[in-house]
Amino acid sequence: MTNPTTRKYNEVFEITVSETGSRVRLSTSLLEMLGWTTLENGFECLGIFRRDGEMICAPEGLKTQDGVHPFQSVLDIIEAPQASTTFRLREVPRAATITAGARVIKFETSWVSPQKKQLNLKLGVTVMSRLGWSASSPCVVYTAPWGAILLIMSSNRYGEVRNEDFTGGELNL
Repeated sequence: MTNPTTRKYNEVFEITVSETGSRVRLSTSLLEMLGWTTLENGFECLGIFRRDGEMICAPEGLKTQDGVHPFQSVLDIIEAPQASTTFRLREVPRAATITAGARVIKFETSWVSPQKKQLNLKLGVTVMSRLGWSASSPCVVYTAPWGAILLIMSSNRYGEVRNEDFTGGELNL
């Protein structure tokens, strides 16, 4: 995978979700920022829902300089052996840890054409509904690259983050 190009911090892309609600199509400019244009057809991605309406995703084969996937710490949590018997209350993990597997998804991609100008993320209706899609109304999602990691947000979540103080109090919000 090539190194992602330098990105602008204000680069957010509004993307219309397919009518069936099962996929999102990424543009060339976004793919170039992510560094995904050299990947083969049908590569798999991992996605993690950080909260309702907000998911980060990356190619499954992506590796950090240490040779591990950027999401490895989360994968270690959900792949940890399950306790058959718990003897002490403090050994019971938090609910967020026990249910973490429901927040991690794997999905396929496909290039729209051999020229690799657009990429379909085959997320499926269930995942897209978690990102704000419903059969009753058209939907857009907002995406932003962070290195080779893609952030996907529902319209509601994007509205929330646009109003959050990102400066640690410097804006006096």
